[in-house]
Amino acid sequence: MNTKNVKTAMMLTVALAMTASALFTACKNNEPSGGGTGSNGKIGSNVYVAGVISEFGNNNDIATLWNGGNEKKLFEVTRDYTSGGVFINSAFVTESDTYFVGTERTDNIIFGGIAKVWKNGTGQNLTDGTNSAEALSVFASGSDVYVAGYESVPDGIFYYKIAKIWKNGVAQVLTDSTHDAEAYFVYVTGGDVYAVGYRSNDQYNDVATLWKNGVAQNLSDGTLDAYANAVCVTGSDVYAAGYQTNANGKKVAMLWKNGAEQVLSDGIFDAYANAVCVSGSDVYVAVNNQGGDAQLWKNGAVQNTFDISTIYSLYASGSDIYAVGSEGGEAVLWKNGKVQYLTKQTSNSNSTAFAIYVK
Repeated sequence: MNTKNVKTAMMLTVALAMTASALFTACKNNEPSGGGTGSNGKIGSNVYVAGVISEFGNNNDIATLWNGGNEKKLFEVTRDYTSGGVFINSAFVTESDTYFVGTERTDNIIFGGIAKVWKNGTGQNLTDGTNSAEALSVFASGSDVYVAGYESVPDGIFYYKIAKIWKNGVAQVLTDSTHDAEAYFVYVTGGDVYAVGYRSNDQYNDVATLWKNGVAQNLSDGTLDAYANAVCVTGSDVYAAGYQTNANGKKVAMLWKNGAEQVLSDGIFDAYANAVCVSGSDVYVAVNNQGGDAQLWKNGAVQNTFDISTIYSLYASGSDIYAVGSEGGEAVLWKNGKVQYLTKQTSNSNSTAFAIYVK
């Protein structure tokens, strides 16, 4: 989803929507109430994972919850660029509720569509379809549901993306209509609402941005494109994960702590940080690489490498670190580096895990 977004003439350009794997990163430090991996190869009853099973023949995406030995299909959509097609972008899961966000295509919109959120399979439109919009991340705190994304607004023949957070369906505008911006991720703790993404500057470079209660802070200097994909807050420390392009145009995985940057990759090949999680004094970051492998970093060093994989979310529970994503087209859970397959890939389908909660 992180592509450079500049002022776009709709009269000249027709863009295809991209499926955004906007991420949920848990900044919890809950004590586990059971084993992370159950018997017979099933995940434990205290572990909840949300993701999507994609069917090739009919282009259907099935929003799915895995818990213990159970696989529950919550709702099904058609993954299509024509009117009515839906792209699921992200998820959030708790013990009692499962949320997904995405975009529904309409006939009258070239870019994006209607931003939507689903709770336990029931959908709600966040926008009316007048302008293009996408919902990219979701977070639940108590009875409140927060969604991050953007809505495009017209300015003559041009459209600009405005970063937004929707709280219980009501939009909060984070940026104006003079430059493109998107909120990729939202996280709530202690009554404060954090979001990360990017804002384009006057030079049309994209600046990695953190918002706290609607107030923006630049994480990068704006000389090269940079994007923040996830945020985690513990105490007074705020961690953001993302990437910045270098002078050769390669993506360099980055971690920002309280605005100070830490480089996580060498810039020879593309790499980007998708998720960040803190447990005690340990900081974990998920880095996905151009070569197709995923890495789990701990305190600035690679702890695990997973081949043909992508990590979308991290969760800390006691002394255990969980990651979810995909390996070779199958939804997977890693607990302390050990893989557990949630589904089995077939010739007609693959799957991805987006979010995890541990009771």
